[in-house]
Amino acid sequence: MVMVMNEELKTAVERPFKIKQFTEIKPWGYELWCASSRNYAELELAIDQGQEQELRFTLDDLTFLFPAQILGVTAITPARTIFPLIVKILKADKNLSVQVHPDDAYANSIGDLFGKEEAWYVLEAARGAKIYLGFDSGDVISKEDFSEAAMTGTVLSHLHVFDARVGGTYSIPAGVIHALGAGIEVYEVSTASERTFRIYDYGSRRELQMKDAMNVLKLNEDGLGVDLKKEREILRAEREITEYLLLRGTHFTLKLLEVRCDQGGEVNVSTGTGTGTGTGTATGGMLRVLTCVDGQVTVKSRSKKYKYKNKIVLVPQDTVVVPASIDMINLKGLGKVICTDFLDLE
Repeated sequence: MVMVMNEELKTAVERPFKIKQFTEIKPWGYELWCASSRNYAELELAIDQGQEQELRFTLDDLTFLFPAQILGVTAITPARTIFPLIVKILKADKNLSVQVHPDDAYANSIGDLFGKEEAWYVLEAARGAKIYLGFDSGDVISKEDFSEAAMTGTVLSHLHVFDARVGGTYSIPAGVIHALGAGIEVYEVSTASERTFRIYDYGSRRELQMKDAMNVLKLNEDGLGVDLKKEREILRAEREITEYLLLRGTHFTLKLLEVRCDQGGEVNVSTGTGTGTGTGTATGGMLRVLTCVDGQVTVKSRSKKYKYKNKIVLVPQDTVVVPASIDMINLKGLGKVICTDFLDLE
């Protein structure tokens, strides 16, 4: 029975699978967790006389059990047995705290496996909504002056301010100060760290982590914000699909797929080491997470071992994991999908 379940489970993670989401209410709004080590996969396995049975496995469980299938790695290390991404949708009704995240080296020094690189894609923005990211150009500040600004509540005056616009993409490297303003909904992706050091929280009673923040904060030119809003690049433009590169980070790339296949036909998207056909594009067999942000898109799987074994319909906020073992998916429908491709942490 155990061997049958293991084989069925291995088969299930060798094709795309949907994620069970959960919501966390925050003082400033809410977070919808779309994919993370804490999310459960939606898996139905035929292990009891052909009857489907739903089993509960987190994405961490599946990555630990099947790192080769999920991540496409053969050399197993502790960092390669943990689901490496966090994907959320954040709705900010109030300003989020001014904060910073650690890099890998500092994270390792306090017992974490890796630091936190992050990115935002704006889904909704109220008129006048702001994003605070990095220091203002020419405002390289000393530790002493910054500490005083944090204590006196004037820290925002030193930050680079962007007018939030739907479709805008922002890179948030480790060590860069940032805050999401009120009236904004964003798709947020990061590496699998939940470590946040709060610097300023508008007089709330929540704990601040100034000592750690000062240890990781980039107070030099690397911490400036002017270049952290990214311009999209068209990777391909076909009748059925337009693919944009939104951001190329250290640990992940972020893309937007606009699918227009609602009148029959499908568009091929290569995800493995093969070249694919039609409008396919190779990504080197990486883990990929897809989140629908508009319309409706159907994902079909295709691999060397399984051909069109499953079909997943995505509507806004639905998320699917495409494991690295998949060499091809097909998309159909009329909608927009944000795609995060994971790059190995090591």
